[in-house]
Amino acid sequence: AAAVVFDNDGNMYSYQYTLLHIDFGMITSKMAMIALTDYKNKEHHYLQTPITLKNRLVLSKKEASVRGVAECVKGRDGMTLKLMHKDFTVKATMGYGKGAFWHCDNGKLQMGIPGEEETTEYFSYTNMPTEGVITLNGKDIPIKGKTWFDKQGGTYSISNPKTNWEWFSLRFNDDEEAMLFTFPQNDPPYYDGTFISAGGRGER
Repeated sequence: AAAVVFDNDGNMYSYQYTLLHIDFGMITSKMAMIALTDYKNKEHHYLQTPITLKNRLVLSKKEASVRGVAECVKGRDGMTLKLMHKDFTVKATMGYGKGAFWHCDNGKLQMGIPGEEETTEYFSYTNMPTEGVITLNGKDIPIKGKTWFDKQGGTYSISNPKTNWEWFSLRFNDDEEAMLFTFPQNDPPYYDGTFISAGGRGER
């Protein structure tokens, strides 16, 4: 989940929560990452931590939480998010907005190597109305804005340079969005993406 929000004075903040799960054959790596950027004061706070028995992972169809780090819960009308860092906290509610969109080939993204079984399933809520409170430097800051929520996973060779990607989410002031994927190590480079209209129409 990645949000761009504003306080009552128009100052901009961004924050993100990422869960990463990678299988390397005999080894599995699980990581949680949270971050907050205060653009006015040029402050950036970041935490990347391995998921262990101590900060237990709760993962289901309705929840993706890491104890003491982040809580994300899916409900009927939207999601709630809580981020916990030694320098800040975020508490936010996110509506479903325009809803979820499958990317690329009806949700199937070829991970850079055409013709091989290197794929992921990928969808996003690209336009989630968001409001909540950031606590930073001992001050509670009411915020409003939008969140982009991604869910992606599959089987591919992450150690192969040809599957390594660059990714962009573009969110425009006229309520349109675009998702762009590129695999620049391929020859020729491989690209994919989705455009989403203000009215909620998705187009590859």
